[in-house]
Amino acid sequence: MKKESEERERRRREEQLIFEREREERMHKRIDETLSQHRAEMSQIQTRILHFQQQNLTSQLLGIFLLVDHHPTGLSDHTGASNHYLSQMMQNLHHVNGMVHGDARVEEDAQEDQFIDGTMT
Repeated sequence: MKKESEERERRRREEQLIFEREREERMHKRIDETLSQHRAEMSQIQTRILHFQQQNLTSQLLGIFLLVDHHPTGLSDHTGASNHYLSQMMQNLHHVNGMVHGDARVEEDAQEDQFIDGTMT
């Protein structure tokens, strides 16, 4: 009877270990799926931001071109609204350029993934 009891206990522990391993595998699978979905969503957001920035940059460059085309002396004369408009556009271009460089960094850095992977081990 004692041997049977020990055998049952051993089988119960083995079954418990198997159950825990399967549960852990399911949990890891769900985490991987969630992380994959998150990466896809972040990629879509980044694509939309870059598209918006490209449109903004294109329209600002077009504005500068049209300003110079309609006012050939607009760049050298320091009077009137055209200079203010050009100055404002140049500031906006500088701001957009800074944001584009920041976005390039996001693709190279995967700190969030490292953090998540670090907590899982």
